[in-house]
Amino acid sequence: MSADTSPEIERRYARLFMSRSPQQRVVMCFQMSDTARAIVRQSLACAGLTGEQIGPALVTRLYGTDLSPVALAACRLRVGQAFRPPKDDHARPAPDVPKT
Repeated sequence: MSADTSPEIERRYARLFMSRSPQQRVVMCFQMSDTARAIVRQSLACAGLTGEQIGPALVTRLYGTDLSPVALAACRLRVGQAFRPPKDDHARPAPDVPKT
């Protein structure tokens, strides 16, 4: 925990957490991760980033200190491509719909 948490509170929190089933602990971890991601995503949107810019910025904010510069750049590129809207020149024509 953080430096402002007393050792007694840390022990109590650990006991409470460990008293849950493994499945409950996994669910809690995923929920906390989802919440953290949502908070960061909203802060980036409030800072004026576009939808296309948020994905790569989110990767940097969440994983920037854990990844090597090369891995971070690769992740940012991949996430950026996923958030990019499709190009019009590659758009498929709409299928013919039979008239009824």
